[in-house]
Amino acid sequence: MRFTSTFARTAAVVLALTVVAACGDDAEPAASGDEGGGGAESELAQACPETVAVQTGWFPEAEYGPLYNVIGPGGEIDGSKGSYSGEIGDTGVTFEVRAGGPFLGNTQASAQLYIDDTLTFALIDSDEGIENVEEAPTTAVLSYMNVPPQAIIYDPETYDLEEIGDIADTDATVLVFEGSTYQRWLIGAGLIREEQMDGSYTGAPDQFVAAEGRAILGSGYATLEPYTFEQLEQWGKPLEAKLLYDAGYPIYGSSVAVRTEDLEEQSECLELLVPIMQQATVDYMDDPNGILEEIEAMNTEIGDFWQTPVEQSQYAWEKLGEFGTFGDGPDGTFGSFDEERMAEILDVVVPVLEETGSDVPDDITWEDIATNEFIDPDISMGS
Repeated sequence: MRFTSTFARTAAVVLALTVVAACGDDAEPAASGDEGGGGAESELAQACPETVAVQTGWFPEAEYGPLYNVIGPGGEIDGSKGSYSGEIGDTGVTFEVRAGGPFLGNTQASAQLYIDDTLTFALIDSDEGIENVEEAPTTAVLSYMNVPPQAIIYDPETYDLEEIGDIADTDATVLVFEGSTYQRWLIGAGLIREEQMDGSYTGAPDQFVAAEGRAILGSGYATLEPYTFEQLEQWGKPLEAKLLYDAGYPIYGSSVAVRTEDLEEQSECLELLVPIMQQATVDYMDDPNGILEEIEAMNTEIGDFWQTPVEQSQYAWEKLGEFGTFGDGPDGTFGSFDEERMAEILDVVVPVLEETGSDVPDDITWEDIATNEFIDPDISMGS
């Protein structure tokens, strides 16, 4: 399975360091094989919890494919928990990825991380991390989505939009999940009028379809909704999407984060596990290798409104590559945080939060919400 190469590459690095430390400068390089893998695997089991659990922000979908790829195809599906789990190689460490969003009553992933102490990680957008830096502080250890696919999605037959700001000149209703920081930014930036926002959106298509094209989706992914809505018998027409990132909202999406209070305690595990997640992402974007079929099976087992035929996930996977969602940063590394961009994120997000009464420390810096400490700089989308 795909993960075999992912773990082997990371294990080789860990093993080489171990041998050098034990034997000195004259040590011979370790040969690859079961013995070498066992040493590195043993180190992972010693450093990490027996089960490493990750909270996502939605039902299983192609955007979370890199995390499922840490396990590879053939993992265990539990529809009642909304989880996909399996052993990382032969390490004795189980990796578990859990569904979120409507599956958890739309509880924020950062809040769930503090509610459920069995979780190790949660996927948290940069703005969510800033918003909760006092009440539920988290530190992102992997940027994950370099260009988030969050988008404004609309019917081009109804609206001729050159850019997102053109929406303010229409009478469109914009369907959104209530309370997202980017919505407040859209309003504050004058791109959408406040009275246009309808916070009753659940993620199901019925509201949009009933509006017969007059509504706009303000909470959607450009990698998914254009395809899924076109397949609907009750809609069946092309939609267009405009990325929030392209409109000037610079956040990282779904960054892999831990509770800040646990960062030091988990550091040995993170040193080994973050590069594994980096490489699993690179491998997934090279070849999804059965993961898209597992995503379909997961949602079938969960049995909710969100169903993902392989063709839909294939479309999403292709769009992830087209948009550069999992692209490298300016340093040529996948998963790292760019200091200048993080400063820009703070400049954009903090004023929005302060205007709505959120308590953000005056002296907040990007290091309060993210770190590059555990990133392997040699792992990139070209590696």
